[in-house]
Amino acid sequence: MYIPVFKPYINRKDMDSVLSCLVSEKLENNQISKQLCSDICKAIEADDGFLFKEYRRAIEIVLQSIDAESKKYVILSPLLPVYYKFAIEEAGLIPLYVDVNPGTASVSYDKLSETVHNNQNSIHSIIVDSPLGYMPEFAKIAELGVTLIEDISNSFGASVEEKKSGSFGDYIIMNMDPDKIVTAGTGTFVAVKSKKNRELFRNRVLEYEKDIFLPDLNAALAMHQVNNLEKIINARNDLAVIYSQAVMKTKNKTFAQTNNSCNAFTAFPVIAEGSTKEIKKYALKKGVEVLDAFSDSIISKANIEECPEAKALNMRCLIFPLYPNIGKNNAEKIVKIISTLP
Repeated sequence: MYIPVFKPYINRKDMDSVLSCLVSEKLENNQISKQLCSDICKAIEADDGFLFKEYRRAIEIVLQSIDAESKKYVILSPLLPVYYKFAIEEAGLIPLYVDVNPGTASVSYDKLSETVHNNQNSIHSIIVDSPLGYMPEFAKIAELGVTLIEDISNSFGASVEEKKSGSFGDYIIMNMDPDKIVTAGTGTFVAVKSKKNRELFRNRVLEYEKDIFLPDLNAALAMHQVNNLEKIINARNDLAVIYSQAVMKTKNKTFAQTNNSCNAFTAFPVIAEGSTKEIKKYALKKGVEVLDAFSDSIISKANIEECPEAKALNMRCLIFPLYPNIGKNNAEKIVKIISTLP
């Protein structure tokens, strides 16, 4: 049996929600989308939210709605999805890349702080995510005094220093594609924390047609997942503990969270000490898919020499399947493979 890296955690209740939506013949953005927005907002302690069809479009609207006068630089990690590069350039802004912590792949606070200090009067915003669910030093980043866009696509349900993912940013973005913690099949959630910024954002949204919003049919798929988020996170974390013990038996490594946090694993990272090609080949022979962790990142598409740690992780970091419905036999198979990797 072939085991893919990503498999949406969709059960009978999710499908019942979708079926009920189909039967009602109300497929456009309406009550179900509003309820999903409300449920996500409750989970991250936000007042209001928006649901869009497209991740890149949502990012573009966020960037273009920020009132930053003539400030032009957007600071971010090159391990963020390449959509961010496109959206920044579309908004007429300039990306400033900062390197990452090699132990977590999350953006380095020291390098971020230094970049803010050196360009203090020209910073439009900072974009920070939690790659593969590993949380950066958000509390310190939020104190830099710059508009913070927090991407929780891989960390919804995680926490750091007893504060939930999504608690730190001025703007919160969450992709809900099939490889994320919660999936609606597609779509992106956006929350804007302050009332003033929310009005600016809403005015920007009104410039678009209604077809940019996520239909109820997709929203229905995610409802049960959001309401059972803690169970999903715990199941993923239990698997990650077992996988971590397995990788310690090899010359390879995994990430280690340094701050007081509860992670949210979308997949299990292995930092290869040897050939990534050989590891993928070894796993594939046994029926398990292994992928490059950052194949869709900015640095995978562009040469960014000023970020050597991110460049190294892009070349060496692989991901293994980890999802709640993987099954006992499949999980045991993956543990065996991880513990015997070349």
